[in-house]
Amino acid sequence: MRGLSGSVSVPVGQKYGAQLDGSYIHGFETDIYGVGGHFFRRNPAKGLLGLAFGGLHSTDFTDILVGVEGELYFKNITLGTFIGYNNADAHVPPAFIASLARSRDFIAARLYATAYLTENLAFTAEYQNRFERNFYIARLEYLTPVKGLALFADAGLGDNNYRHLMGGVRFYFGGSNTLKDRHRKDDPDNINNAFSGSAGAGMSGQGPTNMRRKKYCKD
Repeated sequence: MRGLSGSVSVPVGQKYGAQLDGSYIHGFETDIYGVGGHFFRRNPAKGLLGLAFGGLHSTDFTDILVGVEGELYFKNITLGTFIGYNNADAHVPPAFIASLARSRDFIAARLYATAYLTENLAFTAEYQNRFERNFYIARLEYLTPVKGLALFADAGLGDNNYRHLMGGVRFYFGGSNTLKDRHRKDDPDNINNAFSGSAGAGMSGQGPTNMRRKKYCKD
């Protein structure tokens, strides 16, 4: 799997922000296009609370999310969540989720904790529930000495023998903040990136095993 994604955020007054997400992914033998958005209030010393939506579309499936996202900030720990409504529409007979043809409405949930081992090195442990299935993800991100250039890798597993291994590069624009400050002062997570793995697992109709993926993200 390979792809490109990006996010652009703008202030709305002194307390609020808005963000637009976009992505393109080629995987599961199809082209996947994504769009998303956020409206949020953030205090870099305390946390974030906002509304978010996202949509992924391909010839095989359409996957739409709408919900509430939030984060709490401690000295070197961030706790985060997303919970919302998920509408999934498979355009081909699904194998991984046999009930999808009967039920296309789900609850989507995401819980994660990020520990900053240094100001520029973060480890995240994450749980997702999608399509009434469980997914577990571990992620490592390092902001290099090259301005704005970060490296990331994550691995996941889930129900029905789902596995993934993904790595790539991420570019942050503007300023010279540490990775922790970029996470807490700049854009929220691109919603399509956050849920792309579980979307593909649930909607590809094949439940990939030991799948190795490469993804190049630009934020």
